Amino acid sequence: MKSLLDASVDRETLDRIRDVIDGFPQVIEIIDLNARNSGRFIFVHADLSLSVRKLKEAHEVADGIEREIRGSVPFVERVVIHYEPERKEYRRYAVPIKNREGEISEHFGSAPFVALWDKRSSDGAVIAQEVLENPFLKMEKGKGIKLAELLVEKGVDVLYTKEDFKGKGPEHVFSDAEVEVRKTDLITLTEVTGL
Repeated sequence: MKSLLDASVDRETLDRIRDVIDGFPQVIEIIDLNARNSGRFIFVHADLSLSVRKLKEAHEVADGIEREIRGSVPFVERVVIHYEPERKEYRRYAVPIKNREGEISEHFGSAPFVALWDKRSSDGAVIAQEVLENPFLKMEKGKGIKLAELLVEKGVDVLYTKEDFKGKGPEHVFSDAEVEVRKTDLITLTEVTGL
């Protein structure tokens, strides 16, 4: 009779699948996990929250999870993984500035400072602010790329800039990290942040 009906898998099998998924450091949360038998075959469906920024990375993690489940649990016929990015409580913004008074720089890599601020997603309130000195200012070449890499490491989601990066190194760094670049004609940090 069981071979004719769909039935939930036993607790031990479900726990083994959960352990495989939990073994991946990119998995922040298992939102939902279901597995069922259809005859001797097992069908797995998982909804996961992942700490990756790029869709390609998320797909690679999902493929790895599927391979591990198939290798750890016999008779798995199908694994369906739905993933979504980590829900952030805030977004981090940046803008290159000429001075500590907050005048926006015309040039990205040559800006002496970069202002960073975090806006809470729920209400748009600014919850943190800081000004970084550009540690690459004295470099002859590649300072824009180095500064872009630093901002990616700092978790910047949105960059405001007066400079057009089309065909330049920072464009590729920000594009690969899925950082949104917004061109602006505003003059001061206060105008950009609204503070």
